[in-house]
Amino acid sequence: MRLLIDSDVLLDFIGERESTAAAWVKLNAMELAGAAELWVTAEAFNAVRERLANALPDHDVRSALRSAMAFLSVCSVDGPDVRFALEHENLPYRAALTESCARKIQADFIVTGQGPVAVSRAVRRVGPDELFGVLEAEQGLIFDVIEF
Repeated sequence: MRLLIDSDVLLDFIGERESTAAAWVKLNAMELAGAAELWVTAEAFNAVRERLANALPDHDVRSALRSAMAFLSVCSVDGPDVRFALEHENLPYRAALTESCARKIQADFIVTGQGPVAVSRAVRRVGPDELFGVLEAEQGLIFDVIEF
């Protein structure tokens, strides 16, 4: 399963926001067990770097992003992605760019706090916690972390 992590969720994870900590642990476990590939767009890394740059020293921001790259694959943004985003004027630019990249990597879900978008054949968007409920209800898959 391929999951594209949107910039808002990536920021929550890197910032260790309490509300998404449990989901992040499960996603990491899924990635380590080979049950999921975790992806982000190159643009998402830039968006997070810009947001954190106002609150933290550049060295700390770069260090946090480098650490995240250990378990995240990065989808490059290219001309067709930008064209897709520019042509879908009914969508916010970043949402359209994320949608294009999700299609490119054939993502099963976009993990985001932004909600659905109005585009034909959209990749399903779910919140970090919602993802696990969807997988259980629709596919009978249960992901939980067992502490030893």
